[in-house]
Amino acid sequence: MAYVKRITIHKTLLKSLQYIENPKKTNEKILISSNKCSQDSKVAIKEMRMLKEQYEKEDGIQGFHFIQSFKKGEVSEEEAHQIGKEWAAKFLDENYQYML
Repeated sequence: MAYVKRITIHKTLLKSLQYIENPKKTNEKILISSNKCSQDSKVAIKEMRMLKEQYEKEDGIQGFHFIQSFKKGEVSEEEAHQIGKEWAAKFLDENYQYML
């Protein structure tokens, strides 16, 4: 059975984005999707920071890191990524920036 865990990010948003694009976890970056930001962490962090400055949200919560986990062999990497995309479309407003 799958589960989703939420981690609140106060300071290390770039580290979370870099974790998401780790080649060992992303089938050499083939399995990265994003909404309203780049799929490259260095570009995405700049875009996210610009938006935070625009709305004066530089302090406090900087973002959330959601981790989905499945039993070994339950789904393929591609299926897990598709489930993540569907989850994000359902639970995250299309106006939010996100990378998965």
